[in-house]
Amino acid sequence: MPAFKPVAERFWTKVAKGEGCWLWTAPPRNDGYGQFNVRGRPVAAHRLSWELNVGPIPVGLHVLHRCDTPACVRPDHLFLGTQADNNADKRQKGRQARGEKLSTKLTERAVRKVRQLLADGAQPALLAGALGVHRTTIVRIGSKDRWGHLDAGG
Repeated sequence: MPAFKPVAERFWTKVAKGEGCWLWTAPPRNDGYGQFNVRGRPVAAHRLSWELNVGPIPVGLHVLHRCDTPACVRPDHLFLGTQADNNADKRQKGRQARGEKLSTKLTERAVRKVRQLLADGAQPALLAGALGVHRTTIVRIGSKDRWGHLDAGG
């Protein structure tokens, strides 16, 4: 029966260490993150790097990237945080999808027109039907709860 190599030894053969990020060289998942099998189970490569170098990941925490490079497994480019921390980090770094990157139905031009029509007294339900979106979407556009970044010059 063949001898199996330790997990760490197998793991590091799939990493290209450089001055900056240490990149996962095996084929990534569809989202760009590395994946490694441990005892037949897939594990995100950056999470396994954390566990091999720092220790266990507490329940409820995620391993986040300072460098914003999904394929990076360099331990000092990683940190622990909650999903809320991850969302705040995305917003702070300008990676949070918004506007046309998030919407498949509305454009910035259409949203500006909706706001104009609402200001002129148009009914949200009629606009929603015409645009193929839910009435609540139109109300939130009008209250600037959605697409608020347009008013900030974006």
